[in-house]
Amino acid sequence: MKLQGFRKEFENLKLKLNENESVKEFCIRLIELINQMRISDEEIHDRKIIDKVQMRKKKFDVIVVVEETKDLSKLTIEGLINTLKSFDKAGTTV
Repeated sequence: MKLQGFRKEFENLKLKLNENESVKEFCIRLIELINQMRISDEEIHDRKIIDKVQMRKKKFDVIVVVEETKDLSKLTIEGLINTLKSFDKAGTTV
């Protein structure tokens, strides 16, 4: 039952712009949710997570840069998160 809730939360996951959520805060929520899903025996691959974040392209202008500078077939969730955080620290618009 919990796993279904986690799946629904993952599908609806987005940056909380109205609450001025930072990329770092979003990444923390994302990692916590993924960990809960994996603890509940959900097999969720990095590619699915990266695809999910890419779907939020309108919210993450930096994703365009990631798509143009990284090999997405080899990008891990950790690599994506580190890239997002580095743009957030640099004050890049997200």
